[in-house]
Amino acid sequence: MEKILNAEEILMIKKTPIVRAYNSDKEGYKGKNYRIYAFGEKAFAVHEDEDFHKEFTNGNLAKVMIVLNDEGQWSYANHNTFDQLIRVAGKSAELEAVKLGAVKVKPVDEAQLNALG
Repeated sequence: MEKILNAEEILMIKKTPIVRAYNSDKEGYKGKNYRIYAFGEKAFAVHEDEDFHKEFTNGNLAKVMIVLNDEGQWSYANHNTFDQLIRVAGKSAELEAVKLGAVKVKPVDEAQLNALG
């Protein structure tokens, strides 16, 4: 199960002073750390290499995806920044403009105008 935290909820995320080392020999984890963040009574870990930390500090997080496991523990999954959402909105607007440009305008006669009221 997943939960998406949005902008106002993200303001309620607290960066804790807890940083722990991974107890793993897997590539990408060996010798690495993770930081604990809190949201209400729940907590989740974020790998030290994630951009989440920088975006959290900059106040640029727009959405944060948290995954809930069967035991009710939270795990950070992904995030979107305001910069990303603005880029997507701009590209979407460009696409709509292209679609509108493809519409052929046909002249109307007086009868059609009068029918409009």
